[in-house]
Amino acid sequence: MRQPQVLAQGARIVGAVLCALLALQTAAWIGRDLGLAEPSRLWPLWAGGGPSAPDIVTTFRDPLLFGVYVVVGVAALRSAVAASALLTAGIATLACRLPGVWARGSEYMHHELREQAVLSTFVALALGAALLITAAAGRRPTISAYEPGPTRPARGPSVTAFLFLGAASAVVAGWEVHWATRSRDPAAYLDRFTGSDAIRAPLLGAPPGWLAVTLALMALAAAIGALFHTVYSRPLGMAAAALLVGTGGTALAEAMRRGALAGVGSAPTATQLQYASALFELLAGTVVLLTLVRRGVPPPARPTTPPRALAPPPPASKPPGW
Repeated sequence: MRQPQVLAQGARIVGAVLCALLALQTAAWIGRDLGLAEPSRLWPLWAGGGPSAPDIVTTFRDPLLFGVYVVVGVAALRSAVAASALLTAGIATLACRLPGVWARGSEYMHHELREQAVLSTFVALALGAALLITAAAGRRPTISAYEPGPTRPARGPSVTAFLFLGAASAVVAGWEVHWATRSRDPAAYLDRFTGSDAIRAPLLGAPPGWLAVTLALMALAAAIGALFHTVYSRPLGMAAAALLVGTGGTALAEAMRRGALAGVGSAPTATQLQYASALFELLAGTVVLLTLVRRGVPPPARPTTPPRALAPPPPASKPPGW
């Protein structure tokens, strides 16, 4: 049996410092936007229902990323799944920040603000890549059979996470296929991944198509990992579930703010399906979070080599010819 791998103490400290830097960077941008707009005005912008605001650069995913960095930073110092947690934080950082390198549609932003956001994006990408390197290179075998190895979800939580994450991945991917088949212009559909004047994402945001595909892949990978009781399925599944809660929750909150849910019974079928999908994403993410937050089970015990039988001691009185 393969010996379990844990994160070395030095790598734990490095990972915690990287998470702290990412959390501070994210908190600085959130604090900046809160200083420009009250929470009551900022929330519709985060939910995607407010008018474009050139001075607002964050989205609802930034508070989620901040929470991920704080939780992973603590887990890096204390948890047995520190390597998988750092890997998850790095993947989430690259997934949410990478479109800032190529996304268009931000030309209306102030030139100085755009430069600052682009620089912040490259810094975040460098720190996210450093998290991946730390998680991969900082592992070491457990010293003894008594050292706790990485835990993994139990059978019940694994089945629950597999079902809900797999279904949520199918729902998100299904809607993206719907938008792809509905669009008659390939260039217009490509704007869902690159941004455009019609699809204006904040400077620290990402186009909707990129986010949908990324979320579907993260949820699918976590679902498959949960099916096979892998170590990484807990942190990756919790990160995907948090994004599902944010995506579905903000969509429903914006619909409630506009009063759209009052007449949902008479709305077109596509609109009803959109609201039902958002509700399912919210419920699926909540269930998975509550399920995977439980402490995992330790890995199977490693077989130990039985001690060799010792030869009997010589008799007290030696027989003739001894």
